Formats: sequence, structure tokens, C-alpha cells
Amino acid sequence: MWMADADAGFRERPGTRETCKRWSGRRGCAARRVMSHRRYPVLIESAGARKRAGFSAAAGEQPFRITMKLREKGYHPYRVRFDASAEAWIVSVIDWKSAA
Repeated sequence: MWMADADAGFRERPGTRETCKRWSGRRGCAARRVMSHRRYPVLIESAGARKRAGFSAAAGEQPFRITMKLREKGYHPYRVRFDASAEAWIVSVIDWKSAA
């Protein structure tokens, strides 16, 4: 916690540039704040079979972002869910070839 000293003026606040350089070396504050999140594979479920989509997403990812990535690849997703027991995102898609 920072506070004003009558003699020394203001003490350094945690998170300032000088404090970050002192504790993290050359990398600065940005390297300390970046934390990696675990990525889970995205699986495409169609006609009872599951296959990999070719990318992964974090558990807290917004489902519409996954949907948009799959639409760019040519799929038509209609349900996106995170399955914690399978540790994967499961996306149900409409397979027009097998439906016709």
C-alpha cells in the first residue's frame, strides 16, 4: 500500500514502471501480467462422430467466437458447449451431405 510521507514525498506504488523493472528485470510489467490460460481442443460432432476442428479455445471463451471460426472453415454450427468431463469444446454441426 502506498502512502505519502511528510519527509520523502510519495512512496512508489506497486505496479509502477520502476517497481516492475526492479522485480521483473528487463521484461517489465507486461511480462508479469500475462498469464497463459489452458486451451481445450474444439471437437466437431456430426452424425454421431467427433473429429478435431484444428484449433483450441480457453474454457472461458465466448461460444460465438468459436462459432465464427467454424463458419470461416465452412461449417454450420448450431450448438456449442463446453464438456468438462471430456475437457473439450463440443460443437454440433449440420452435415448437409448426410442429411440429404
